[in-house]
Amino acid sequence: MRVAGRMVAEILAILKEQIAPGITTIELDRLAEKECRKRKAIPAFKGYGGFPYAVCSSPNEKVVHGFPDDRPLQDGEILSIDFGVLYDGFYGDSAFTAPVGEISKDARHLMKITEESLNRAIEASVVGGRLSDISYAVQSHVEKEGYSVELAYNGVEGLEKVRANPPDAIVLDVMMPEKDGYEVCKELKADEATAGIPIVLLTAVASHVTSTRYSHADGMSTEADDYIAKPASAEEICDSIKGLL
Repeated sequence: MRVAGRMVAEILAILKEQIAPGITTIELDRLAEKECRKRKAIPAFKGYGGFPYAVCSSPNEKVVHGFPDDRPLQDGEILSIDFGVLYDGFYGDSAFTAPVGEISKDARHLMKITEESLNRAIEASVVGGRLSDISYAVQSHVEKEGYSVELAYNGVEGLEKVRANPPDAIVLDVMMPEKDGYEVCKELKADEATAGIPIVLLTAVASHVTSTRYSHADGMSTEADDYIAKPASAEEICDSIKGLL
């Protein structure tokens, strides 16, 4: 695993040096695969679930897992690259965000706070700790600086992972992508694999999200174990989870 991780670090360093206005993410993808094959490793992402590339490239507002393309990168953008290898039966996987040319003060500050939150997450990764400790370390730091985390990420795609590896608790956002959070909650409570897992539902009540479709009372029919009105702070979510475990 250490060897695989070192390969990823080496290849990402090479990609980072190439990021500049005018280069395309598909060029970075080809370079990553070339360097991977040179080391007799397999691009871990390519072919996974039909994914056709060696890297995930996510410029600007794209959260994660973007597809490389032939659009030239522009001065002032930021770009996240996620890459992994499979070597000798072990996976290495890492990501970074880099500036494209000269970026704004706000963009640089965003990158700074994000990196700090990563370091706090690493510090919270200790034997005997919980995944929620890591999540709290990230979310509490970015929110203190006026940013927010993407609470709704995963959507329906992540449900199969939940069923395959049931967590200690589940936090659902009512405004999930592709499928309504209330309906997802009902499905999980009806599924034998997840029926006993505490669920916290982030509702649209008292939220900046424009929605008149549901109310807190409607949410009660989902059988969620707790309800928190959005926007919710990291402290509220963690307190709710701790109270249910």
